[in-house]
Amino acid sequence: MVRAAVGHGALAYLLKPFTFAAFRDRLERYRRYREALPAGTDAASQAEVDRALAELRVGPDRSVAPKGAAPGTNDEIARAVRDFRDNPAGVTADEVAKLVGVSRVTAWRYLERLADEGLVGRNTDYGKAGRPKTRYQWR
Repeated sequence: MVRAAVGHGALAYLLKPFTFAAFRDRLERYRRYREALPAGTDAASQAEVDRALAELRVGPDRSVAPKGAAPGTNDEIARAVRDFRDNPAGVTADEVAKLVGVSRVTAWRYLERLADEGLVGRNTDYGKAGRPKTRYQWR
């Protein structure tokens, strides 16, 4: 049944029983999807389409922290990256660590988890000498 619904154009679905919070989340994601597509035109770039479709994706349940992860720390790391969203260069694990007050390795672990969940993007900056730096940007 789910394959048929998706084949006919369903963008999201909920299976009973579901909570009001889950319903509201799906509606909110659909609203962001609609806002991400350019209005009044059929033409859109691949990046615009990718961003719009990313709004529909439902990641892992973030209300329960993965083993070994503290929800408060995860939120602080995410907030630090979000604060740099207007910076085209993004932010490094070292910068996030200093902002949040954790070690660089701890910041890196949380940033990698956020990247794996699709909440932040990662780009490698090879620079001129030394180790390359990974920069993270909020999506």
